[in-house]
Amino acid sequence: KQNELIEWLIRRISVRQDEQTGVTRLTLQCEADEDIERYVAIKLQARWRMRSSKHIVQEKVHKEYEKIYDKGHKRYYYRNINTGKRQWDKPFILDGEDLIDPKDEWRQEEMIDAITGRKIAYYHNHATGQTSRFSVHSAAKLVQRKFRQLHERDILSSSGLEFIQVVKALKFIHTTQEKFEKYPTKLSNRVNYALYCHTIQFDLDVARPIYKDALEKSPSHPTITRSYGIFLLASCEAPRVATFERACSLFQDAKAGDPDLRMFRAAIDNFFHWAVLANPRNTMALLNYALLHQCVLCDYYRAEKIYRRALDIDPTNRFVVQNYELFEEQRYPGGAYAGLGPSIFVVKRSLVVQEKPEWGEWALMVDPLCPKKSFEHFWHNRLRKLTRFKEPHWKECWIERVKRSQCISTNTKANWVEYYDKTLHMSFFYSRSTNQYVCSQQGVR
Repeated sequence: KQNELIEWLIRRISVRQDEQTGVTRLTLQCEADEDIERYVAIKLQARWRMRSSKHIVQEKVHKEYEKIYDKGHKRYYYRNINTGKRQWDKPFILDGEDLIDPKDEWRQEEMIDAITGRKIAYYHNHATGQTSRFSVHSAAKLVQRKFRQLHERDILSSSGLEFIQVVKALKFIHTTQEKFEKYPTKLSNRVNYALYCHTIQFDLDVARPIYKDALEKSPSHPTITRSYGIFLLASCEAPRVATFERACSLFQDAKAGDPDLRMFRAAIDNFFHWAVLANPRNTMALLNYALLHQCVLCDYYRAEKIYRRALDIDPTNRFVVQNYELFEEQRYPGGAYAGLGPSIFVVKRSLVVQEKPEWGEWALMVDPLCPKKSFEHFWHNRLRKLTRFKEPHWKECWIERVKRSQCISTNTKANWVEYYDKTLHMSFFYSRSTNQYVCSQQGVR
């Protein structure tokens, strides 16, 4: 028993040297285990503190540095937010980690002008490396402004005035009032002054008696009849139907005497056109210009664009509203400005009712806002941007489709030919026996 106890004790005793004092001593196994546990605990705590410290430092690096893409070198670089210092290599403390990629957004930054020494604001996209003098908001406003300018240019003038024409127009308008005051009875001075009051000053009360007097003295002069016809419509003279009929009669008489607008060209350039160039947001100037295109130039597409521009500016202007409603009403069959189909603006607000392969690019449409229910349905050709109130002539449509299509097979026994329409990406068949076109082989068997 004693020997076994001694052997058991020997196995549990170890000789260890104290690291601090250098004294050698006997240590029981339980004490050794405690020392090992204490050592392991110290190591774990050290590791945890080191890892925690590294994590804190890394978080600090994430806050102090940002990752930016360089478009020229096609790689990222790192910038210290506080100092502005830049480096290609990421901060070493990150080890295997990296900063998050920058967001695709524009940020305002500053730079020092090398000449003036002043701070200059600019905008930088860290994700793409792009820079700009404009913020997203200011760039959007600039694009919108440019679009409006181009839109107005397209609406107001199919061919802008040359510089010499501008000078001429300014001089002409400037001398109009002087000539009228100096020689008020001269017919040309009276007509020009009436146009000046009508299109430039928008003083309809002053223009009205002068127009009437000029028309009495020269009832067939194309400039007087056209100008007074536009004036009657623009001023919404009552009664409406009688006024419209009289204006149309004046325009017809003027067209007979001056079909190429040679006598009216000066009035167009110096008054109607100049008025919208000088006052592009004046609804009355736009109304006169719309009526010019509607009644004299017969450019209904541009007239409608000008009307819509005026309504965008002031949708409550009764002169514009009444004339636009009359214009739209007269565009349907039987009206003074009737066409083969409705305008492209009607197409944009309309819905597709039916489409068939046999109809090709044609579709039956409905206008939910049509003022005349008998004309709410119409046909629209999406390729040629054509509209028709009457059903298309299908034989002519098939001939056009054959011209643009490729013959891909012929069956002499069944007596039919297959075509492929590359524009519509579909095949169709022609039966020689029945002289008919169909979109399925079932129809030719």
